[in-house]
Amino acid sequence: MRVYSNENSILVNHMKNLLESNGILGFIKNEKVQGIGIAEIGNCWPELWLKDASQKIEAEELIKNDLAESSQEQPTWECQNCKEINEAQFNLCWQCSSSKS
Repeated sequence: MRVYSNENSILVNHMKNLLESNGILGFIKNEKVQGIGIAEIGNCWPELWLKDASQKIEAEELIKNDLAESSQEQPTWECQNCKEINEAQFNLCWQCSSSKS
């Protein structure tokens, strides 16, 4: 049963890893097909399928929550060492390499 598809295979693999870390096994279809020109756009995107269809609701909930978290804008942070403003995804200051505290 397919639970996720995206043109970006990195995101599809991320979702597979997310599910597997929560005990839900899956596999990816179309990962190698993309970009070789044999299918219409959108019909060859990588797809994440479940090995056990009974886990569909739990899998969809995990994916939905992950997508919601990643779409939220994270606040910037100020380096305590050099006062540089850094984007939230960085754990080290780009200016002085001090750790985010």
